[in-house]
Amino acid sequence: MSRCAERGRWGGRWGGRWGGRWGGRWGGGIAGLVGFAVAVGAVPVVLSAAPRALSRQVKPGETAAKLAKRYYGKPWAARVLLLVNGLNGLAKRPPELKVGSTIKMPTAWSYRIRAGDTFEALARDYLGNGAKARFLAWINGKDARRPAPPGHVIIFPALVKVKLPARMTLTKLAARLLKRTPRSEAVMRLVRRIRKYNDLRPGVGPSRSLVVPLIRMRLLGWFLASGLPAGDPGTMRRAEVLLRQAKQHLRAGRYLEVAVGLAPVVRLSGLTPELLIRTHHFRCTAFVALARSGLALVAARAVLRLDPGFALDPVKISPKVRAVYRRAGSGGGGAGGKKGGN
Repeated sequence: MSRCAERGRWGGRWGGRWGGRWGGRWGGGIAGLVGFAVAVGAVPVVLSAAPRALSRQVKPGETAAKLAKRYYGKPWAARVLLLVNGLNGLAKRPPELKVGSTIKMPTAWSYRIRAGDTFEALARDYLGNGAKARFLAWINGKDARRPAPPGHVIIFPALVKVKLPARMTLTKLAARLLKRTPRSEAVMRLVRRIRKYNDLRPGVGPSRSLVVPLIRMRLLGWFLASGLPAGDPGTMRRAEVLLRQAKQHLRAGRYLEVAVGLAPVVRLSGLTPELLIRTHHFRCTAFVALARSGLALVAARAVLRLDPGFALDPVKISPKVRAVYRRAGSGGGGAGGKKGGN
């Protein structure tokens, strides 16, 4: 073999390995923006809130193996797809997906820790149980007894519920899911993760129902949008904290603190319309008190864009704030319906 061919061989191997790993972690934003449009144009997919998953319809000629290779780049993910969608993916001859049915495609995903996050809060938001904080820290090489370090990137695994067949051990389960030999390192790692997540002590047999945490069950980057889905639990939690503080500031007459404190909320992705309406309404009230009529009008229009029927309680809301909403509604959007208040 020539020297150039040898370089090409090793360059392709290591370039693909490390480029895929770090490119998927750090380049997901750009790849998501560009590739998501391509993916959506080819096959309709929908990103749901936590746990992260895509949903799509099965087309003629598509099998679990083909979808696993296309969306995950991992043929072994076919059995997991079947399990997630209520089929017996652990059978020696597993069934196939029904053409026309809507299936879920779970994924592991990365999260950059923000100031104020704790492992307990993150586990409650994205794993559905704050008691899984130790597991979340352990699987990411962190210490749950210490504060979550802001700026660090952690991985949330895809969670797959499994009914363990009779006489099947955890080692056999992991080996069948990963298509590896029972003594392989990957299988042993997965067994440890299953035991850790399900709180199974050494020597204690598993229960019939288990949750399998899969870190490597990760959709290829261009099949995911870069933004968060509406109703994202972590975003909602942070927004609720800031809104509670803003409400206290409003009652105490600290209007500048309201305007400054809610500025980050407006820039958050993943908020529900209800939270955005409350945010813009609080900002409108604060801007009126600060004599910033232009900013108050912008905030009022944002409220009416989200809810044209938004109304104000004349007992709780000052005449100046109601006047701003009337001006905002005169250009389009009414002022009758749900009542708003501080």
